[in-house]
Amino acid sequence: MTEIKLIAVDLDGTALNSTGEMSPHTLEVLQGLAAKDIKLVIATGRPLYQTKHIVTNLGLTDKNDFTVSLNGSVVANNATEEILFCDYFDQQLLRELYADVLAFDLDTLIMFDADHSSFNKMLLHCKGFEDKMTKHYLSSFTEVQDEVTACLYTNNFKVNVNKIYISSYTSDINRFVAKWKDKIEISQEIRGDRSALEITSRNINKASGIAQICQKYRLTAKNVMAFGNEHNDVAMLQWAGIGVAMGNAPDDVKAIANLVTDDNDHDGIAKVIETVVFE
Repeated sequence: MTEIKLIAVDLDGTALNSTGEMSPHTLEVLQGLAAKDIKLVIATGRPLYQTKHIVTNLGLTDKNDFTVSLNGSVVANNATEEILFCDYFDQQLLRELYADVLAFDLDTLIMFDADHSSFNKMLLHCKGFEDKMTKHYLSSFTEVQDEVTACLYTNNFKVNVNKIYISSYTSDINRFVAKWKDKIEISQEIRGDRSALEITSRNINKASGIAQICQKYRLTAKNVMAFGNEHNDVAMLQWAGIGVAMGNAPDDVKAIANLVTDDNDHDGIAKVIETVVFE
């Protein structure tokens, strides 16, 4: 086996358990990677702002530590906040996409603004504020309103957006996906009659984000082990030398992985690192 020099971990449903916390054992094992000269990279759909406390707890605050956020559209240095890579949607494509959100009567649209977002602040552009999902997401920031700003989107002015979240009825979402699947990168999660989409520019995903870091440190995909549990992790799991699906992942995600470990409530990450990497 090629030597593993970088381990990339998703957060929600992977490194974090079902209560949104990282278990003491998983935390200990991940913190122990540095002593083995193995880089640890968070690769998440979250914006940088929602990773800061986790990055700090893991001790990933050195000038050589990076986070892959918003499904690969932003790669940032954890210590300096310097942006190693950032992708924006084409403005015309963004306007057309927004027009179809209205045409298909999709409930929720939240767009992440790259120019005004960092580990310490976040700007969102929304279709509206009355739908259930937008209300739920914004409610988690009521105590930090000076750091998080949400505004109504209008296609009359330029905004640099690098990730889009859409939620609505699955039947309406499927019509949108059928039209757009060859133009953008789409990850769809279906929950009964509702679906959620995470969208980035074409070929922008967690794998492309990790590749930016590997290029900087002269590593290849074969030097990477990646852990994930959802469809926005598929590109990363397929690209890495060893892709590990969590036990709580859907069957189609497990099918593309090299290994399947225990679920996120039973230290699935720690078990693989201890038996495969620390052997």
